[in-house]
Amino acid sequence: MKFYKYHALGNDYIVLSPSEFGTDLSEEKIRRICHRNYGIGSDGILFGPTDTEEADFALRIFNPDGSEAEKSGNGLRIFSRFLWDMDKIGTDEFTILTAGGKVKAQVAIHGIVPLQAELGDDAAALLTTYAKLKEAIEAAKEITVKICQRKTGDRRPETVGKEETNVFLQPAVSSL
Repeated sequence: MKFYKYHALGNDYIVLSPSEFGTDLSEEKIRRICHRNYGIGSDGILFGPTDTEEADFALRIFNPDGSEAEKSGNGLRIFSRFLWDMDKIGTDEFTILTAGGKVKAQVAIHGIVPLQAELGDDAAALLTTYAKLKEAIEAAKEITVKICQRKTGDRRPETVGKEETNVFLQPAVSSL
C-alpha cells in the first residue's frame, strides 16, 4: 500500500491517492489504517485528488472512526502541500471541493502553506492566527533555531527558552 503521511499544527493525516490506492476504502479499512498501534496511525485520511467539474480538485476527508468529515483546516493545509509536492499546483490560487463545499486555497512560495482558504466561520480565526504567526516570524530575527533529530516515539519536549525554537526532524515513511 502506497501512502503519504504529513502533519500540520498538531494533526497528522495519511494521504491516499485514488490513482495509486484504488477506490476500495471501507470504514473498517480506515479504522485499521488510522489505528495508532496496529495500523499506520493518524488523525484521519485525506483521499484525493479525485476528478470533479465543480473545482480544480476534489477531496474526501475521513475521521479515524471511518466517518466522513466536511472540512478540516489542517487537512486542507496538508492536502495543499501534497498537491505541491506532486507538482499538481504552483503558487496560483486553486479550489478544492470537500463534503462541506468548495474551498479556495493558495500555496505560498517554496511550498509553505499558510492556507488562505475560505472556511466559513473559521476563516477569520485562521487568518488572524496566520497573521500573528507571520508577524512573530518577521520579528524573530534574533531567535536561535535548534534542529534536533528525534528518535521515533520520543515525545519528550526539548527546553524552549525565549530565544530559541526547536524544530524536530523525524524519519518519514512513504510506503509499507
